[in-house]
Amino acid sequence: MTPRRLVPLGTFARSVLRAHGQLFFCEDARTGALVALAALAADPISCALGVAGGVAATASALLLGLGRPAVEAGLLGFNGVIVGYALRWLPEPATLALALTLGAAFTAPLTASLGDRLSRRVPALPPLSMPALFVAWPLQAALSHPPLTAGAALAAAPIQGIGWGQALASAAPPWALLVLGVAVASRRTALLAAGGLVLGVAVAVALGLPPVAWFWLAAYAAVPTTIGLGGVFLGRGGRNLALTAVVATVAAVAWTVLARLMAPIGVSPLSSSFVVLTLAVLCLRAPRRTAPLTPPVPTARAPLVQAPPPPVEPSDAERAAMARAVRVLAGARRIVALTGAGISTESGIPDYRSSRVAWRCLDPADFLYSNLVSRQRSRAAYWESSQGFWRAIARSQPNGAHRALAAMAQDGRLTAVITQNVDGLHQAAGTPPGRVLELHGSEHTVSCLDCGARHERSALEARVSSTGAVPYCERCQGILKPDTVAFGQPLSAGILRRALRLVTASDALLVVGSSLTVPPASTLPLRAKEVGSRVVLVNLGPTRYDNYADAVVRWSAGRALPALELASRRTSPRRTAAETVRAAV
Repeated sequence: MTPRRLVPLGTFARSVLRAHGQLFFCEDARTGALVALAALAADPISCALGVAGGVAATASALLLGLGRPAVEAGLLGFNGVIVGYALRWLPEPATLALALTLGAAFTAPLTASLGDRLSRRVPALPPLSMPALFVAWPLQAALSHPPLTAGAALAAAPIQGIGWGQALASAAPPWALLVLGVAVASRRTALLAAGGLVLGVAVAVALGLPPVAWFWLAAYAAVPTTIGLGGVFLGRGGRNLALTAVVATVAAVAWTVLARLMAPIGVSPLSSSFVVLTLAVLCLRAPRRTAPLTPPVPTARAPLVQAPPPPVEPSDAERAAMARAVRVLAGARRIVALTGAGISTESGIPDYRSSRVAWRCLDPADFLYSNLVSRQRSRAAYWESSQGFWRAIARSQPNGAHRALAAMAQDGRLTAVITQNVDGLHQAAGTPPGRVLELHGSEHTVSCLDCGARHERSALEARVSSTGAVPYCERCQGILKPDTVAFGQPLSAGILRRALRLVTASDALLVVGSSLTVPPASTLPLRAKEVGSRVVLVNLGPTRYDNYADAVVRWSAGRALPALELASRRTSPRRTAAETVRAAV
């Protein structure tokens, strides 16, 4: 077995706190801390047991190597927290400690296994708190006495001397802390939590439950359902909100019925009604497995491949701009190229910053790095949307612009290509891989976020296309992610330092197909000008650095670069740059 690296104590503590936050679909450690404080205000013993359960599950997941990103996000620890709460009423401390440690630790591998199995059957179907139910129910039935369980307490007559006013007053501080905790992550989530709380109390009053019942009914059924469906799985919209309210009401009623039915065997319903109804809704709304992995895009509105514009005769102003660019490049000994999406659109690869491409119809939150490592739904959406992009890359070929830069590199004039693209077309055109710096990574490889194993994307293509499921690492079952930089993921500091060194050591910076709006690449022309390097911009649209550039060419990359490469190579004292450009185009 591969040795596991020790996790810093602070990281481990944040993972346990995030496990508390994941009880209500919140990854923020501050949310988890406030949820734990809410449990402390409600019942200190429950709080202690919940923390112990989270520690046991998190430690178990790390020792078993179940995927460090998921562990640190709290996804493999929150079921242990639930087990801790569920065992609150066990009578013997020794029995309680043993059951809690073993039971909570077992939820981690069970969560990982169930999550993998469910996602293979229905995309983006999460295990939720099923592992906690599978562990806590047998322990409750075997070790507790029915009169001491939460279910039995709910089935009993109202506790004497405790009325609704007193119950609401005692429960106000913990619920205020809980709503504040989820508000740290999202104000909308806090509103949903408050709505679920009101709904749970309303159901408890309507069913004539004892005052102590509404706390558990809201915590285990109404609130998780409103947050899960209304804030995570179904999305915004009046219809989704109405469906969420209906399902949460049914979950609260079903929880009450289950509490009375399960009391005689000493078992509490815990979150069972929330789990069953939420999964039922997700299964009904999930796409059929026979559907294509990538939804078809109407080509009339959002064509995947944009045809290049027909060639036109350059104007005098365009010829003059090309002549200035040729003079800059011909006089430079160390040229660095900075390329963006515009150099690859003529190879059939869509520009993801364009408003016409299909990815803008998807939820941007699914492309956040934090959500990719913490949400099964986001991973499914990420892989589904990336398949169409990968297929465009797989069938693409270098165009004239890529080949022109490769020719300049082979001549020794081009020292490096710094690219924002992830398609690998510069290397395919013949530019030495050692001279290509991929700022945003590459789609051609996929890495495991846990063990670091690297796979070829082409090798995973058949597996993903045939099953329609999110792939996982065959070595350690960790999370796989294409080696491209996701939103919110930091770029490689080493690559950035090398790019800056190359730019500041160059004579000329040739910017091709980039609007220069995304940092840090957008700052490189400024750094070049600061050290006296000359800048040539080749882009169909305007950029913020047009007024500072030494030459601005408003041509497509596939049209401009072959002419620039040929003209700058042929320019001589006896032949002016303008004449060379006229001959080249």
